[in-house]
Formats: sequence, C-alpha cells, structure tokens
Amino acid sequence: MLEERKETLTRKDVAELLHVTKQTVINYTKSGLLKSYKMGRRVLYLKDEVLAVIKEQQVYRYKHCS
Repeated sequence: MLEERKETLTRKDVAELLHVTKQTVINYTKSGLLKSYKMGRRVLYLKDEVLAVIKEQQVYRYKHCS
C-alpha cells in the first residue's frame, strides 16, 4: 500500500493538480481512473500514481487526436 512514506495528496490537492473539482476526483476514483487509499477517515492518493495517470492520459489523447 503506502510503502516507504511516498508523497501523498488529498482530494483537494489532486483536484488542484488536475484543474478539476473534488467531485470529479471522486468520479475518477469510482471509475477506476485514479486509485485512492484510506487512512482512517482520510482519502489519499499517491502523487507518483496521479502524475502517471496524467502522463498516460496525455499520451492517449495525443495518439487518438492525430
């Protein structure tokens, strides 16, 4: 799960990073696009995983728009 104290982000942090609303982050999580981790009552995301999704989506858009 959260091995080696990797940098984590809250839903708010992810929303700001992606320039979307918190509800959109929740929808992305429910659809499986983003993976979240529960720590007690908090929902966290691994920054590396969020950045990987961003990069993957940019490549997907580039390949399907040309």
